[in-house]
Amino acid sequence: MGQYSARSLERRRNLAKKENYKAAYENLRKIYEDLRSGEIEVDELDVKLKKALEYIAACKDVLKKQEAKVSDVLKEIEKESKE
Repeated sequence: MGQYSARSLERRRNLAKKENYKAAYENLRKIYEDLRSGEIEVDELDVKLKKALEYIAACKDVLKKQEAKVSDVLKEIEKESKE
């Protein structure tokens, strides 16, 4: 995470709040498809790649939060099964 500036981290957090996983994933997939098909012009490549990094970060954030929730539920189930 040392590669992100404070401003970039703030944008990442805001993006994670504004967009859910599905939207971020679909936007990321669109950028990927555009890259593969050659639809992205060289002039806009850096902007699209930066946006892709933001979508990846948003997806990771959502997945980490969901992983924590699942872990909590599993611990609760385990605790109840021991009682």
